[in-house]
Amino acid sequence: MPRFSLIPKASLCYFYNRTTSVSLNNQSVPEGAPEIKETSFMFLTIMIVVSFVLFVYFKVQQTRSRGVMEGNWYASKASIAVGIAIGSFGLNAMILYGTTISTIVGVIFIAYGGINVFFGIRNYRAFLPAAQKEAEAIRQQEEQPSK
Repeated sequence: MPRFSLIPKASLCYFYNRTTSVSLNNQSVPEGAPEIKETSFMFLTIMIVVSFVLFVYFKVQQTRSRGVMEGNWYASKASIAVGIAIGSFGLNAMILYGTTISTIVGVIFIAYGGINVFFGIRNYRAFLPAAQKEAEAIRQQEEQPSK
C-alpha cells in the first residue's frame, strides 16, 4: 500500500475485512451485519424523503382544494405521510445509533408516527364519502349554465 493514499484507511480496512468478521468496539460482528445496517439506512432514508415530499404535495393540494371536505381529505393524507416519515425517522435512529437514548427517542417517534397514521387513516375513511359528494356537487354546479 502506498504511504500517501487518497483513500482513507478506514474505508480500505472495511473492504479488506468484508470476507472476515468485522471488529467494532472490541466485539465480533457477523459478516452480514454492516450490509444490513447500510441497506436499512438507505431504505429508511428514502422512505423519509418520499414521505416528506408527499406531505408537502398533499398540503399544497389541501390549500388548492375547492371544497372543505376535499381539503380535510387531503389533510388526512398529509397526516398519514408525516406519520410514516416520523416513524421511519425513529426507526432509523434506533437502528443507526443503537444507544439507550436513541432507542427511547426512536420508540417515542415511532409511537407518535403511529398515532398520526392511525388518525390519518380514520379521518381518510370518514372524509372520503363526503369529499366525493362535495366534488360531484361542485362538478354539477359548474356544468349548469348561468342565467
